[in-house]
Amino acid sequence: MSLRSWLRSTVPSDPSLLFRRYFVNTLFDANFVVLGILAAEAFGSDRDAVRALSTMFAACAAIGISTGVSVFEAEHVEESIRRGHLERAMMRRLDESETATKDRMERYLAATVNATAPFLVLGVTSAPLVLYVYGLTGPFELAALMSIALALALIAVAGYLLGRLAGLSPWTKAARMAVVAVAAFLAIYSIEEAF
Repeated sequence: MSLRSWLRSTVPSDPSLLFRRYFVNTLFDANFVVLGILAAEAFGSDRDAVRALSTMFAACAAIGISTGVSVFEAEHVEESIRRGHLERAMMRRLDESETATKDRMERYLAATVNATAPFLVLGVTSAPLVLYVYGLTGPFELAALMSIALALALIAVAGYLLGRLAGLSPWTKAARMAVVAVAAFLAIYSIEEAF
């Protein structure tokens, strides 16, 4: 079997489905958690960049592991159900078939895509704080605001890409998602200020 035919038989027929269903969902979850951490650390009375970074790392790792494992297990169940229906219709086992191989590959890809999204968020949003810790940026508040801006930019970029994939206005989708993210951040900040 050639590499091309193997890829055709194992990679999902629509790779953007992985982006739409899994990556964006987890990207949003991780971004909103990071925004919550930044709201608490950047504007609280006891500011600490190292604590913010370690909390962001722990939260993104937990989200990545949790969503990666849950998607893997959910897809495994769905794959078993689909294959069971197909096996009953065909009256034969399909454990080693091309369909089973493709389903298995889709499950691993979906879990991997889901698990990596929080680490992308972490890598992007933590950069200003890391620079601050090493004395390469101004005050902590500025580094935190840069991290918040990067989190909002990630959400807007994801919205833009979703808009393009759906054939909608990508700029409208990006703006709408950014507005939701800003509103969520302001709500989180208000809750933080109340306590």
